[in-house]
Amino acid sequence: MRFGIKTSEVVIDGDTYIFKPLKGKHLGLLMDVAKRLSAEKIDEDDDKADEKFMNMISQELVNDINTLAMETFKISYPSEFNKDPETIELFVTQNLFKLLNPIIEVNTGK
Repeated sequence: MRFGIKTSEVVIDGDTYIFKPLKGKHLGLLMDVAKRLSAEKIDEDDDKADEKFMNMISQELVNDINTLAMETFKISYPSEFNKDPETIELFVTQNLFKLLNPIIEVNTGK
């Protein structure tokens, strides 16, 4: 039986990671994070884009993004996650913002 579950990919340091969507209990948090990130449009060509982004981001927002990324790895790579969750957590922390767009994409079907 096919359900048409879409995945998304991200390449980090030459390795491809394929993500499955989050479970329903995390979609509210995902939508909240997306809403907070889109609240202030930042033009990437703006000389102060990085500064504006750093001013809008909060500890709570970073923690919420981290939660979503960790849950995505639990779903997408369950055996690796169960075997060595600390290494997964360090990888997620190190690549948090690289992981964000693919996580949003896989959950919104874009």
